[in-house]
Amino acid sequence: MSAGMIRFDQGARKALLQSHVEAEEARQSKVMDLHLLIALVKDEGQVGKILAEQGADQEKFRLLVDEALPASEKMLTTREKIDLDVSVQGVLEQAMRIARQKKSETLGSEHLLFALVKSSSSLLKLVMDAARLDRSQILERLEPLLSVPSSISEFRDLLATLEACRELLRKDTIAQARLIRIEEILREYFSVE
Repeated sequence: MSAGMIRFDQGARKALLQSHVEAEEARQSKVMDLHLLIALVKDEGQVGKILAEQGADQEKFRLLVDEALPASEKMLTTREKIDLDVSVQGVLEQAMRIARQKKSETLGSEHLLFALVKSSSSLLKLVMDAARLDRSQILERLEPLLSVPSSISEFRDLLATLEACRELLRKDTIAQARLIRIEEILREYFSVE
């Protein structure tokens, strides 16, 4: 990886793809920051949890976004090309700046949400206020995620998966021994004691 390049992790890629789907289903001519917000509500990791704690709901967001977007953004046919709106381009640029500042090797959904919350977009603020999202609380919850190197975050996710496996296989002593060995290998690989 070159010094200036930041890879998008799986969560960020899924969110961007889902935002395109959201724009298409809403028959919008552009993928907007609002579609990205809806996509992040579907996030299966920490970002989704943070938004769920705020009472975020996909259907509620879809209605709020549909009300907020001007009719002029609607597509006439489903065959039209859907472009990225400048609002999403701005969010992506801000997310990359944040990832670089935090010395992250990857750009994740947490960077995208942080950039969305910090955005100056009036439509985005309108929707977030209507959904009663507490932006300062979201930023507070995101900060520890941004500060953790991506490899440590990945390690923690793997440990959580191992713990779930331990629980499911608690009566299988052979599987438990194998899971202990897997954890040892992961700790060695990630250089974590």
